[in-house]
Amino acid sequence: MQATATIFQATATGLAFIVGGLFAYYRFFKEEPYSSRLQPSVSTAVSHFDGHYLVVITATVENTGQTPVRLDKSKTHFLAAVRSLNDPDWTPHDTAPILQQSVVQPGETFSDQTWVEILDSGEVALRTELVVGKALEEGETVAEDEVVGWGTRDIVSLLDSKGKITDTPDEDAERGQ
Repeated sequence: MQATATIFQATATGLAFIVGGLFAYYRFFKEEPYSSRLQPSVSTAVSHFDGHYLVVITATVENTGQTPVRLDKSKTHFLAAVRSLNDPDWTPHDTAPILQQSVVQPGETFSDQTWVEILDSGEVALRTELVVGKALEEGETVAEDEVVGWGTRDIVSLLDSKGKITDTPDEDAERGQ
């Protein structure tokens, strides 16, 4: 009876060490709980007034990790681009700094807003991209033009704010609209 208990205890202890080691490996190497984790989001609200699109861009960043994340303010910005009907390319319109906080603490969420005015020249869509640059850690290097960080985008129809498609503003005036 004593021998069985001793064997069981030795086996259980050995299995506990193996299971604990596998858990530690998974937790710290596979999940990487102490790596920088941000969840960026961007939303765009558009209205139309007096031949202009009036755009409010809201950028939000949430630190979903367990360590503070230092931001590179010089590489944190939004990019707005417009697109015309039947045009496959986006035309850059505006870029500006946003989210100028230095550090995002674990569990912290912060946001920022900016205002953009776009002359209505018959565009049908607006794309807003948010780029959140991560400050490099000591000894970390990357190529000069490379941005280390996170990004997201939002695309909105500009037709919804006007309610109709127009080829150019002048054609509506000629038709008497």
